[in-house]
Amino acid sequence: MVMESSVLREISKDEHERAKYLSRKKYEMEMVSNLLTAEGRGKTTAYNELKPVIAEKDATIVKQSAEIAKQSAEIAELSALIKELQAKLNKTE
Repeated sequence: MVMESSVLREISKDEHERAKYLSRKKYEMEMVSNLLTAEGRGKTTAYNELKPVIAEKDATIVKQSAEIAKQSAEIAELSALIKELQAKLNKTE
């Protein structure tokens, strides 16, 4: 009877330890899940706040690219004109 009582106590103790361990693991997993959820929400919020700024910067880049293309075409025209004038100048010399 004493032996049965001791075995029963040992089994109960192991079950209690297992329950504590599982409870602790469950808590840790919930904390990690909560942190990942909060991180995801933070990233979504930051993206939504930055989206208009990014769109504005993209529009500025497109506008500046068009202006650069226009200026490059003007430079090409002027370069051609300079070459033409240099050729005429060389003929008259």
